[in-house]
Amino acid sequence: MECLCRPKTPYHQLTNMKVKTIFMAVTSAATLASCNNVAKSGNDGVPHFLDVDTSVALGNDFYQYANGGWMASHPRPEDKPRLGSFDVLNDENNDRIKSIIDDLLTKEHTKGSDAQKLGDLYKCGMDTAQRDADGMKALMPYFQLIDGAASPKASANTLAVTLAELHKIGCATFFVFGSWTDLDNSDMVTSTVYQAGIGLPDRDYYFNDGANDEFYEKIRTGYKTMLTRFAQKIELDNVEARVDAVYELEKKLAAEMNTKLENRDPVAIWNKTSYEDFKKEVPNVDWDGYFNTLGITDLGNINIAQKKYFAAVGKIMQEADREVLADYLKLHLISSTASYMSMDSEQIAFDFYGKTITGTPA
Repeated sequence: MECLCRPKTPYHQLTNMKVKTIFMAVTSAATLASCNNVAKSGNDGVPHFLDVDTSVALGNDFYQYANGGWMASHPRPEDKPRLGSFDVLNDENNDRIKSIIDDLLTKEHTKGSDAQKLGDLYKCGMDTAQRDADGMKALMPYFQLIDGAASPKASANTLAVTLAELHKIGCATFFVFGSWTDLDNSDMVTSTVYQAGIGLPDRDYYFNDGANDEFYEKIRTGYKTMLTRFAQKIELDNVEARVDAVYELEKKLAAEMNTKLENRDPVAIWNKTSYEDFKKEVPNVDWDGYFNTLGITDLGNINIAQKKYFAAVGKIMQEADREVLADYLKLHLISSTASYMSMDSEQIAFDFYGKTITGTPA
């Protein structure tokens, strides 16, 4: 059995496999089945709101009124930070998906079929001993790309190609690219670039202080601790100073980003332009090299979701210290793929994103 979750070829090739389609179909089937338990109606056809607490006047405590019934009938498990209706739906989906896959694994399948690929992928993910043995072996080709892109003599094209390869596997460094429904024509979708590239949940985490300073400082410290542990795994020297430098690079990016409030304005984040004008508005990035690496040769129009950010991001990339740039790309790559690597890497990421950020118990 070839292990698909640790391929010798780049990870992004996995995303093009039909196994993605069959997995989505399995998930959709499970979701539809779960929906049978969502709506509750009486004989009169009128929904009965079982989740409310009518013992409380909604004008006195609306939260308790709206959620009290749910909280009483669904106590939060000790291993979860919360338990809402969508969490229950997700758990039920996971149980159904696992049942489908367990059944699939009991049968023989034609080599190369979707069922065989899905089964092999599942077995690979569950083979924690092999994952631990492999460590970060699958990331080595990307580390080599990063070292080349961050070398003093590297061209803008080399960095653009490297960013595209990282974006293919979900490593959102500096920005992300995708498609949105065209706000001018809902029958169309339009290419969009969007701010990204920071490891904390939002740009405000880098700057908030005052009354909540202790809360944010705990999170910032936890984030740096996670980066430090990842840096130690790849044996960087002078770790503390290098992690601080990566954090400061992210802080520069965060300073140029829209706030959550600004991103809620659909008019402000809809800035569609031609590709040629886009390249003029967002300089210092080899966009031709980036999109060619993604396999996109006829882009047409493109939306710049955050104009202020994209006016600055190319210069930040261009002026970044080469060692800091390499460290930033490598640490983000490790963080974004940690759950697919060794159990130790997965635990490091969970200690921060699971425990510190979301409050999941140990």
